[in-house]
Amino acid sequence: PFSWGWASWKRAWKLYDADMKLYPEFKRKKYLSAITSNPLERWNLEKMFDATYNGLDTWDYQWHFSLLINNGLAIVPNRNLVQNIGFGEDSTHTKKTHSYLSIFHQNLKFPLKHPHFMIWNEEYDKKYFRIFLWKRFRNFVLKKIGMLKFSNLFPA
Repeated sequence: PFSWGWASWKRAWKLYDADMKLYPEFKRKKYLSAITSNPLERWNLEKMFDATYNGLDTWDYQWHFSLLINNGLAIVPNRNLVQNIGFGEDSTHTKKTHSYLSIFHQNLKFPLKHPHFMIWNEEYDKKYFRIFLWKRFRNFVLKKIGMLKFSNLFPA
């Protein structure tokens, strides 16, 4: 559920709950275990959902949560269709530019080819976790043990 360059349907947006009212039950019943078998991914999701439930100023983690509890899917195009220009000191949340978030957009190729069906792509989710979230976990651990300055020795 990428938050840059996304679109949705009105029926899906109606399921959005900024307060994450169902999160305490979701956490208590350990539903993340049913969603992913990867303990690092569960750790990351729980960390971001806990922070959001406890007042983190964001909107996209709630969107991710609403997709999970409603068995939703996020569709990712083969090409990047937008270019994020919202980095910098004047931005709301993202003050530093990140190379992996500064991807140039590409044009669509027509005619569009729609899939015959859509199902969850577990391999894509694993790849996403390795590319985007492993570095976050690695840096968290290195910071806790006082070795963040040596992060270049531990590839993401």
